[in-house]
Amino acid sequence: MQCNWETRTLEFSNDGHHVLLQGVQSPTLGVSELTYSQFQKWCKGNEIWAYAIVGHSQIPLADQPPAPVQALLTEYSDLFQLHTTLIKKL
Repeated sequence: MQCNWETRTLEFSNDGHHVLLQGVQSPTLGVSELTYSQFQKWCKGNEIWAYAIVGHSQIPLADQPPAPVQALLTEYSDLFQLHTTLIKKL
């Protein structure tokens, strides 16, 4: 008997016959926009157990940190390096 959980198959022999059982594939889960009225219906029907509100950020991301932060990063750059050896004691 061979069982493959990834493809959801089970193969075996029964009275000299090869049998292959194929499980049902799960639908791909996704997230889509929901209207408020549909949301209310689902809440009333107790079909929603948890939810998340996702929004777009209006704050543009900066390419570089602010000058005071960049100065600190430069001054203490040795702290931010990936060490591949043990640090020597002083």
